[in-house]
Amino acid sequence: MIYSVVGQTNSAGTKTRKYMAGETLPTDKPWEKALAKEMVARGAAIEVQGNAGPEETKAKPRAKKKA
Repeated sequence: MIYSVVGQTNSAGTKTRKYMAGETLPTDKPWEKALAKEMVARGAAIEVQGNAGPEETKAKPRAKKKA
């Protein structure tokens, strides 16, 4: 979410709540996906993809042996 807005919290739309800025919208159910798309279309949210962590990481440097 880019900024806070009110949106539905169930599939029937009979309950609402305020979605806060910085919050990630759930998209597990079809109505949640539709809500997220609506928030993006309204400009209240942005779609973020590719949040997987890096596959490769740098190895920690080994301690040098004292001669």
